[in-house]
Amino acid sequence: ILFAIFPLVLIFAAPILGSLSDHIGKRQVILFGLGCEVVGIVLYMFDTFTPILYFARFFEAIAYAAVIHTGLALIEDNVKEKGRGKLSGWSLTTMQMGQMLAPLIGGFLADYYLKLPFVLSMGLVLALLISLTFKESKNHNKASLSDFNFISKLKIFIAHRQLKGM
Repeated sequence: ILFAIFPLVLIFAAPILGSLSDHIGKRQVILFGLGCEVVGIVLYMFDTFTPILYFARFFEAIAYAAVIHTGLALIEDNVKEKGRGKLSGWSLTTMQMGQMLAPLIGGFLADYYLKLPFVLSMGLVLALLISLTFKESKNHNKASLSDFNFISKLKIFIAHRQLKGM
């Protein structure tokens, strides 16, 4: 169950956060995702009870959907068509390198102090969150209830003409 929580939450969170990012702005959704990441890290750090791990995975999935998917959409929106594929490829490659190297580096750090990988990653995420928070935003729209309707987002996705016949 612990491993299934992440993809399950991701399936529901990605379309909702994608719609929300279109409505209130990608930066706000990324900030929300970074906040969820901090909550997830704190839950991992102070885990003494197994259900806390479930909540940590829940917040990690929300953070992933908010930061990674919205970040890729930001690249797609702001980069010219000629360089879009290259930049998307580099960002995905960098992400995969991080997923490969982080457990290795975290393992070495944990040899010194078990919670050191969490402390350092939380420090990095907090620094990024703070730096992005004080950067000026251009979009100040408010969210509506329709932004959180998963079924309507799924219907829109299924009805999309370019996806038919895939």
